[in-house]
Order: sequence, then structure tokens, then C-alpha cells
Amino acid sequence: MSVKPVKLETNHHVNPLGIDSAQPSFSWQLSEEADRFQQSAFELRVQAGAEVVWESGVVAESQSHAVLYDGTKLESKTPYSWAVRVQNAEGEWTDWSEPATFEMGLLERGEWKGQWIGERPRTKSETMPASHLRSVFKAESSEVKRARLYATAGGLYEVFINGERVGEDVLAPGWTNYDKRRQVITYDVTSQIQSGDNAIGAMLGEGWFCGYLFYKREREFYGTDPHLLLQLEIEYADGTTQTVCTDESWKVTSDGPIVLADLYDGETYDATKELGDWSNPVYNDSGWHAAHIYEDGGAQLVSKLNPPIRRIAELKTVELFESSPGINVFNLGQNMVGWVRLKVTAPRGTKITLKFGEWLNDDRSVYVGNLRTAKATDTYICKGGGEEIFEPHFTFHGFQYVELVCDNDTAVFGADSITGIVLCTDMEQTGSFECSDPLINRLQQNIIWGQRGNFLDVPTDCPQRDERVGWTGDAQVFVGASSFNYNVETFFEKWLCDLADDQRETGAYPDVAPDVVCKTGEHWPNPSPMWAKMLRPSAFGEGGTAAWADAGIICPWVIYERYGDARILERQYESMAAFLKFLEDESPDLIRPFEGFGDWLAIDTSPAEIFFAPTPQ
Repeated sequence: MSVKPVKLETNHHVNPLGIDSAQPSFSWQLSEEADRFQQSAFELRVQAGAEVVWESGVVAESQSHAVLYDGTKLESKTPYSWAVRVQNAEGEWTDWSEPATFEMGLLERGEWKGQWIGERPRTKSETMPASHLRSVFKAESSEVKRARLYATAGGLYEVFINGERVGEDVLAPGWTNYDKRRQVITYDVTSQIQSGDNAIGAMLGEGWFCGYLFYKREREFYGTDPHLLLQLEIEYADGTTQTVCTDESWKVTSDGPIVLADLYDGETYDATKELGDWSNPVYNDSGWHAAHIYEDGGAQLVSKLNPPIRRIAELKTVELFESSPGINVFNLGQNMVGWVRLKVTAPRGTKITLKFGEWLNDDRSVYVGNLRTAKATDTYICKGGGEEIFEPHFTFHGFQYVELVCDNDTAVFGADSITGIVLCTDMEQTGSFECSDPLINRLQQNIIWGQRGNFLDVPTDCPQRDERVGWTGDAQVFVGASSFNYNVETFFEKWLCDLADDQRETGAYPDVAPDVVCKTGEHWPNPSPMWAKMLRPSAFGEGGTAAWADAGIICPWVIYERYGDARILERQYESMAAFLKFLEDESPDLIRPFEGFGDWLAIDTSPAEIFFAPTPQ
């Protein structure tokens, strides 16, 4: 019959690369032509090339989500395909689906041949320029069959091969407790490898690894210097293979255009210092020096579970005005998270400063009081010679308004000079809502934009000020609603790993994950009066806060209810049990004593009690 399964997914992704689970799951739906066809049984087949590695046989179940692989051991770096057909109660079979694919990553740590590399260690704790790293290699055969790049970092990276950017991800590889787990992203770079000489290069920024985090402007939570690990595996048509990886042969420079790049403070880009074709084979890197080799700290290397952060939309300027002479304000019409694309034509050395805010003061200047210590400022210095286009690399902002100041009066700016680039974890939107009431529709749109703005690798509480951390209370309140809007299954799967990584020995969960609030006592030597009032002193650094820590129980259960894959409960079970044991130990007569944060957004609370005093910008 013409009906067949569609939307095949492995581990809840379409044709994923580099997975590391020994027992991946398979999911499918029926095509629209199925009408009232209801599955009562299925048959599934997995192959490595022409070899069948698992046949499920006829399984008399209606399950079509998260069916687990049960065949022979899956091999590292090996591509597989699978197909499924289903049967209804009348014994009618659908056609076999079109084949889906998945590919295993590097399953054993010993398969990683590369070394962690970066710029020479800094001598003092301060924001440093982003570094550029490069290496040249010769393709050992003329016809490439398959090439995969495995990439991770302590910090943030962008990779290039022969002058072409690899992938569409931004702020990669995302945020984890880098001491315990670092995410690996696998890229198909087959088309980017050329016969003869090739060059591979990367830009490397501080990001969450060693940049500023949380309102006390602490730095270096996980390390003092960003570093990179890449491994390029090439398979040629003649059966030979080649491995190119980060090692002592790579060269590095920090004398490039990204003078500063911080998640809170913004990015300064000096186009007069651009390095030209630095990621192409024919480039004179004699002024660069050997990369520094960093020790492997032993963190687990894991395949990235959730979708990466990507550009998902663009917003045009809807209004342009001057708040005062020489200060242009661009209104993008919608509060958003990401950065802007600047288009400008100006003489060499012209400096353009962009400040970001969510609201306007009474004088129509951009309000920045709620940013606290975050500077949220991008700076671009023109190279001259025609139209220039700039987008940042290693920062993001929460804003609707952009204040532009230029130190050269000859530069002219129009509405098309600024375009908003919306960033978000690239989740599939699965639900929508619309009714006859425009206010309710607006509320739903606000919820969608709020979710987009706060789902950047972790579920944050806010995207604009010096915070942007994965507060557990916010996550457990919103997890149910979020699943009606987007497919958040793997997003929360990853974040719950973060939560378990930072669980206390007592079983208590931290207030945020990854944890930068209660990580160590020295980060809270003198809590602010507001925090001291709201939290019992012994809770500082211990976690287990009522309603907040409950995310460790609530979130996995809601994800299981919404999507039906029991493995999330299996993975989190020991962690959940340890937390319940903590509650039993700390709750006399089973009455929980923790005061916690209380009703954090009570309607009768004054702003002075909620926010810290803003730092002048």
C-alpha cells in the first residue's frame, strides 16, 4: 500500500552524526495518507552498508517512539542506515520507509589522537583577544569518500577549512560543567576537503569557560585559558584513511581583529587587524608562533545531545531616530536575543559603538539600568574601502533597541544599517495557538519569544544582564509549557545531565545548572543583604532550595510524560533518588525546612527588593 512511515529519527534527531550511545533509539510517524491507519505492529531493520546488523522481527506493539536498538555492537565512526514498516490490526502492512541514517562518533577516549591546544597561558586574569589557530595538511589521495570533523573546546570556537566556515552553529560547543563533561559536535566536511594542500583553522574565544559569569563578575570558573580539540577523519575512495588533529604542529596568533569578546560585555572587532586568508593553505603565517599544549583534565567527551545554537530569524529595523544629536537609536520592534548585523561604509579607522537595551528612558535614550554590570556593547572599527558587514562571534545580547554612536560624521546610517540576528537552540517548533482574542494571542507570542530568548543551550532566566544562568526554579515551572511550543526533549535531556553533574555529595541539587552560584564557598564570601535575608546562611553553597531544586524530579518526569521515552527516567534515577534521600535526611517529621527564595515574583514586591543596584554604564 502507499502508506509508509515518515519523519524517521535516531536519538530524536534526523540523520545524526557522531552519536555515542551504545543503544540508540528509533522513532517514526505515519505519512498523512495513512488517514485512519493505526499501527498494531512494526518491523525494523538496521544495516551497515549491505550487512544487516539487526532485524527486530515483527513486534506486536503500537510503540513508534524511542524503540531501542538491540543488535550487534555498533562500531566507532561507522555509518548505519535503518528502515521500518508497520502493520495495522487487519494485518495490512505499509511500504518500507525511505532509509534514515545515523553515524557513530569516537566511542573510546583512546580514539582521540589530538591534543588540547591554545594560545600561551595568560599571566593575569583579564579578558584577552580571541586567538586564531591553523594547520596545513596534504590530502593523501585525490578522491574523498567521507570526511568528518569532531570538535570541542574549553571556550567557544568557529572552525574553517580552506577558507570556508564549517557548520552553521554559533557559540559552539555550548555550556556544560567543563570539569566533568565537554560536548563534541560532529560535522560532515566531505565537500570541503580538496586534492593537494588543505588548511584547517579555528577562532577561539573565552565564552562560559573562562569569561565573566554571574553578577559578582567572577571569571575563570573552569579554567584560565580557552583551548581547542579537533580531530578530522578522512576516508578516501581507495579505502585509505587519514587523521588530522590538533597538536604541537599548529600555529597560533592573538594579534587578530577580535580584540575583546565576552558574553556579558560584548565584542570589539578591529577590521584594520584582519588576517586575510588565514584559513587557506597559501598564507604566510611566519609571524605566528607554535600553539601551547594544554593538559587533558580528564573531562568526559560526549556527543552533543541537544540541537546547537543557530541563527533562526532576522528582524529589520522598524524605527530609526536620534535620542540626541549624533546618537542613533534603532528599534527592532520586538525584544530578541542574539546580535546585530551592521552594514556601514566609512573611512578606515572609523569607530562605531553599539549599545543594547530592552527599553527606552523618558528622553528616548536606551535604558541600560537593568543590565547591572554587563556592558552589552559591541564596537566595530572600519577598515575602509567600501561597504563593510560585521556580525559578532562570541557574544550575545537581549534587546529591542540598539544605540549607535559613530566617531566620524561622514558616515551615514539608514534603517538597513542594523538587522537583528535572532539566536536560539535550534529546536523544532511543534505547537502553535491562536484564538479570537488579540490580547491572548499577544500573550502566546510573548511566551514563544521568551522561550526563544532563554533556551540557549541551557534554560536561562534572563538573556540580557550579568546573569543568564540556568536557574532550576525557572526551568521546573516552564518545562511543561515549553513542550507545547517546541520539541524540548533533547534540550532538557542535556540540561538534566548538567544538573546531575553539579549535584552535591549530600544529594542536594544546586540553584543553577551548570552551577556558578553555589560552586564553591569562595564565590560567596559576602552575600548581598538581599540574598542573606532570603536564604538561611547554611544554604549558601549547599543547594537543595525548595521549589528550585525540585527541578531534578519534576523536569525528567514531565519530559517522560510529554514524549514517552523512559530512558530519561533511567538515566536520572540515581540522581533523583539521591535528592529524595537528601530531603528525608534534612526534613524532620518529613516537613521541609528550607526558606529558599520564597515567592520571587510576588506582585506586591518593590523593584528595589528584587534587583541589585545597577552599575552605571
